[in-house]
Amino acid sequence: MIVEMPGGDWAPFEVKLGASTEVVDGAAADLIALRDKVDAPPPVALGVITGSGYGIVRKDRVLQIPIAALRA
Repeated sequence: MIVEMPGGDWAPFEVKLGASTEVVDGAAADLIALRDKVDAPPPVALGVITGSGYGIVRKDRVLQIPIAALRA
């Protein structure tokens, strides 16, 4: 999913049911590849939304966000 703000800022997110390292690593690699392909200003964030686990900022600066953190 790509979120675009009115001023043109944008952020892509990939949603995964699992939270294993392999799943999140693959999703993060996809997001980084997308960022590098798009001819636009860089995104303000890259995020993998997972079905469980902890919220962290990975070494590659991709956010790992558990779905439970998004509830109101």
